[in-house]
Amino acid sequence: MFILKNVWNRIMYRKGISFVLIFSIAAGFLCPIYVLGEIHLLNALYRDNLYPNVSGILAVGCFNSSIDSGMEKDILENTGADKIAYECVCQVTAGWKEDLISSVGGVSPVFFQVTPYLLTEGRMFADEDFKTDKNICILKESSRLALMGAGAGDYVTLKGRKYLVAGVVRATRVYADVILPYCEMDGIMGGRSMQHRILFMPLTRLETGALKGQLAKSGIEDVYSVMSVEEEEREVMAPSYRENHKKWLAVGSAVFVFAALGVWIITLGKASGERQLYGIQKALGATDGRLFMEGILQNIALVACAFGLDGAILALPIEKILPFKVEYGLTVFGQILGMGVALVLFMSSVSFLKMKKEIRELIEGEVDW
Repeated sequence: MFILKNVWNRIMYRKGISFVLIFSIAAGFLCPIYVLGEIHLLNALYRDNLYPNVSGILAVGCFNSSIDSGMEKDILENTGADKIAYECVCQVTAGWKEDLISSVGGVSPVFFQVTPYLLTEGRMFADEDFKTDKNICILKESSRLALMGAGAGDYVTLKGRKYLVAGVVRATRVYADVILPYCEMDGIMGGRSMQHRILFMPLTRLETGALKGQLAKSGIEDVYSVMSVEEEEREVMAPSYRENHKKWLAVGSAVFVFAALGVWIITLGKASGERQLYGIQKALGATDGRLFMEGILQNIALVACAFGLDGAILALPIEKILPFKVEYGLTVFGQILGMGVALVLFMSSVSFLKMKKEIRELIEGEVDW
């Protein structure tokens, strides 16, 4: 209890500097903590959006007006595939509280049966949603509309028509931010050409040239890519995630270095201001071990206050201001705890050595009080 009282006295001895130190730590480490959450989210997105059977699916990118039931039958017959799933995407004006340009696309009935996703709110499409125009849609969790607050049960406007949001999904392997049943897309695009992605199951054994020829017979001529989902994940998805990791780590590391430098300078100033208190305690018989422990407890309190302030800021709905959101898991909390422990030990060591040095120099007559 006596030690805790001394810790409190040390914090309040120069309370102005203590508050400056708290806010400096909070400001300096807000970005690194945010970066840890962003990297955790990127890892979660990558894991959640891996196809369960990547070696058995071929992805074909093309431009086409629409795929009807007759064309779908021709594609199956001409390519020898057992089943296909497809999506399309275009850019249109979408609205929820305010208008913005958003990617809107349609998916075939079996698309979400083979494409990885995580339902975070509401429900997925039912079979009857593909039979009639029900003006229903699903939002991607990362879409601007979802980040602004739109969710299941709300209505979004697409080209002047209202669509009920059935659910919200986390699905990075889907083109569009606003997802409709495929049959709704004619009303959106009016027969104009759209970007398509067709998934063939099982993986067709046709050579690329032969496959394009068979697709042309089926009415799809503008094919711009043919790639297995396995190649897609290895050559497109994985490099993209690695690049994002490097970018966020570079930003977080740069801010961390400047934050550590600022904390070091302020800690030195705080230590110089506390040398009288340190000298009095030393004269009264306090050991170096006890004084160092008091410094650790003091810095634990300061760092906890600073990280608590960062937590309160990050708990705010910042995704309504910034076009992305982050997540924190046990791994991230462990990393933040480790960062806090390292910071406490760094501050305590700097402060203790600084005060000890100045007291020694004072005794030897090298400095003035």
